[in-house]
Amino acid sequence: MDGHPQRAKHTHVCQRSGACTRDPWRVRGNEHGFKLAEGLVLEDLPVECLEERIKQFPDLKAIQFCGTFGDPCAAKNIDELLDCAFSFDNIKTVQIQTNGSLRKAEWYAELPQRSKHLDLLQVWFAIDGTKETNHIYRQGTSWDKIMENATAFIQAGGDALWQFIPFKHNKHEILDAFGISQRMGFSQFRLFEND
Repeated sequence: MDGHPQRAKHTHVCQRSGACTRDPWRVRGNEHGFKLAEGLVLEDLPVECLEERIKQFPDLKAIQFCGTFGDPCAAKNIDELLDCAFSFDNIKTVQIQTNGSLRKAEWYAELPQRSKHLDLLQVWFAIDGTKETNHIYRQGTSWDKIMENATAFIQAGGDALWQFIPFKHNKHEILDAFGISQRMGFSQFRLFEND
């Protein structure tokens, strides 16, 4: 370490996902659609590894369970990983990034209660469009399931962020998606540039 305390940790918890995206690290396209990238190993972060990392950085205040290489909610041990993070008094913020199509609505509805001692538990729902287009990039997801899960989380008092990646096929829906997010009670709507 360089003498500066680490206050936040970006954590990849698994390589699994409930969706196939056009992410070059994860999938390769072919005439039949998308498949896992060659050499990608499907594994979950061991709870002991997360616990060790949190202990290694005593000034750590925030953990982000991200979805770069897989959806955190696809991890077989996501509940144990969250319980581990929630068990440390120094952790005040936990973010979970998900496509929102995995798990049951009851799971999302229980999250705010499980994490009530935190200053912030925020779920970032990666929703790239409306019902008509979200599935184009987030292949294999269910719009209705995403809406059900986000609604359950928000109605239980959860802080939800709508993350939207604009593409040619969905950029005309940005204002519609923003309107949906506001009616549902999302606290934030963020556009993420697609390079």
